[in-house]
Amino acid sequence: FAKSLRKEAASSGVKVSLIEPGMCQTPFYDSLHFSPKNDPLHRVSLDEIAKALKMVLDAPDSTVFEEILIVPQKHAIAKKIPLP
Repeated sequence: FAKSLRKEAASSGVKVSLIEPGMCQTPFYDSLHFSPKNDPLHRVSLDEIAKALKMVLDAPDSTVFEEILIVPQKHAIAKKIPLP
């Protein structure tokens, strides 16, 4: 979808970038049975996502970041034990 939108919008000067963050410590996981492990190496920090967004927004008009995939150094989840 992003690639098609980018091609369609390019002639009008609109840039489209796709930022794909990996697991972050956010309320998204509050109602799920798993979450990122409680270790900075197992989750993406919100600051790193913000830095990627700033990089995209600060890019010169001649540059488009098509896709940015941000993943944690280590991939591990913590299973939550359901409460009785």
